[in-house]
Amino acid sequence: MEVPFKEAQYLNARGQLSIGCLSTLRHIVELRIMHHQDIIATTLPSNPNLPLFYTLRVLEVKNVHPSFLAGQTFHKLERCRTSLCGDDPKPSQGLVTQMPVCTRLDADDLAVLATFKLPKITELSISLDHPEFNVIWGKHIAVNANLSGLKLLHVYGWSQWVDLIQALRCLPVLKSLILGDGPDLDANFFGEFVRMDPNGTSGSKQSNDVGQISGILCPMLKSILIEEFGPTKPLEPMPVLEEVVTLRAMAGHPLESFALSHLKLGRRFELIGGHGGFMATTVALGEGAERFRLDV
Repeated sequence: MEVPFKEAQYLNARGQLSIGCLSTLRHIVELRIMHHQDIIATTLPSNPNLPLFYTLRVLEVKNVHPSFLAGQTFHKLERCRTSLCGDDPKPSQGLVTQMPVCTRLDADDLAVLATFKLPKITELSISLDHPEFNVIWGKHIAVNANLSGLKLLHVYGWSQWVDLIQALRCLPVLKSLILGDGPDLDANFFGEFVRMDPNGTSGSKQSNDVGQISGILCPMLKSILIEEFGPTKPLEPMPVLEEVVTLRAMAGHPLESFALSHLKLGRRFELIGGHGGFMATTVALGEGAERFRLDV
């Protein structure tokens, strides 16, 4: 049928859209489709030439079929949030989705992220809860995405088999880290942010070279937020947290914000004072406080 909104630049749809409908959108700049079923009922032709691949700057789609993304190039896409339905794409298939100017991405599956080519990515929200994390992150994501430019990382799910520190070691300019649901974080995890030698000396203090950053994880990190902090005693790792804050400041890589939140308790523990010194304070969260969500 004739689509009445084919000249639209912004479309927020709550129902199912077909390929035929999408093919008529000639000038669409921002497309958001929220639907609980597959939004694309048919697979794309082998060489699609949809106008939206050349015009879209913002894309937010829920339960999109993998064929809509696989092997495509979104020439102007800057921000994207997507979740797939059906079988996840396999990185080994080589069907890479090109997003040459995308800077902000929210994807709910590690296998999806592995198929995206992201040379300009600076803000990433992702679930790392995947049994093959170590292989996928090192073999595919570190190759397809320019992790050296990532400034914000939001991890909203991971499991005990995920080496989160491995992922952080690939992010030299990371400034903000937000961690959501996952296993309990202990003193060993936090201690990785300032690695110590057997004598208890921070690696960053072993050199007089100001540019020497070995021993400091994510040297440009300014903000850490741990959501739904798990231990029964939320401030149990306090001595290690104090050491991390103090040593990073001494090494010239100070944290400006370090917070542990617990939405169910309605509290947030802020661990750094106004002048950068270590100070633990409890802040009551407002009614209806929600978890972090990347703005797309």
